[in-house]
Amino acid sequence: MADKKRSPNASGSSFGWIFQTAAGIYLFLTNIKHAESIKMKGECQDIEILLDDSTKIYAQAKASSLKTSKNEIAQLKEALTSLADCPNDSAALIYVTNHLNPLKSKSPEVYANLLTSFDGFMDDDKQKVCTYLRDLGEKDFNTGKFKVLSIKFSGDDDTERYGIIKRVIDEFLENAGVVGKGQKALDEWRLIFGENNSKRHVSLSKKEAIFPIILIIIEHQVDEDLYSRVCNLDLYSDVMEKYDSLVRGLPSKYEFFTRVRSEFLKAKELSHLSKEEYIIKHWTDYNDEFQKLIPNEQERESFIKIVLMATIKKRETINDIKIAAGIK
Repeated sequence: MADKKRSPNASGSSFGWIFQTAAGIYLFLTNIKHAESIKMKGECQDIEILLDDSTKIYAQAKASSLKTSKNEIAQLKEALTSLADCPNDSAALIYVTNHLNPLKSKSPEVYANLLTSFDGFMDDDKQKVCTYLRDLGEKDFNTGKFKVLSIKFSGDDDTERYGIIKRVIDEFLENAGVVGKGQKALDEWRLIFGENNSKRHVSLSKKEAIFPIILIIIEHQVDEDLYSRVCNLDLYSDVMEKYDSLVRGLPSKYEFFTRVRSEFLKAKELSHLSKEEYIIKHWTDYNDEFQKLIPNEQERESFIKIVLMATIKKRETINDIKIAAGIK
């Protein structure tokens, strides 16, 4: 995981790599339902996202580490020249930048922290882009596919720098019913999207990008409130302290996870039981398995109910994230 503080003297190329990773995370998550895979430093562009209709989103990411920069137009022209070389299978040609007024527009609010298509540009800015394309000799550039994504990405503190990216991650996780895991997901995605990979070439299927995040998110999710819904014994803290590693590890054991999942789904289908009702009614089905390990009857009941809740919650979270990501 990257340090929380960064040197303001970091090289421009290093900052560019960091920004490309952030841009890749942003575009991947905002297109997650239809994305099949993502390449960082692909054959054609900085970011290439294959969609489920076999078209691709091509993105050129350029950033400046200077707080006051005058190279907006130079970087825009470089991006236009590069995007003009993309194949005809493009769904979108996107210029991603951390300039909040990337077109030097008289109406910068139209572009700041937004994805704006060419049709949404101000008329003066449309003309400006067309003039640049003509001067660059790119008369065949398809402006109908051109978009500009402006992301605030500056500062030496990660909390400030990754604010927009973190917001997109939080929105994705909230759609899956997950809260409070955004920072861990961001840290993991920064690694797997290649932020620290000097070669910069990373290719990930959607499953390869999503499942490491699932593993992070499905850590122990049962708090005392969830425990109290299925057990009136005031032993949550005692059991968690005494059997912590077992409580956290058992729901991830394949045999136990598969058994609980199968038996819960069967009870749910036959008797329409909620997870709480299933645990209250069927916890004794697992009593013999833990009788020798936990001789105390009340501790054993509390333990079984906690691990059953944790296992069922794990299953629900995996399913919810797969749905949010469009993974079948």
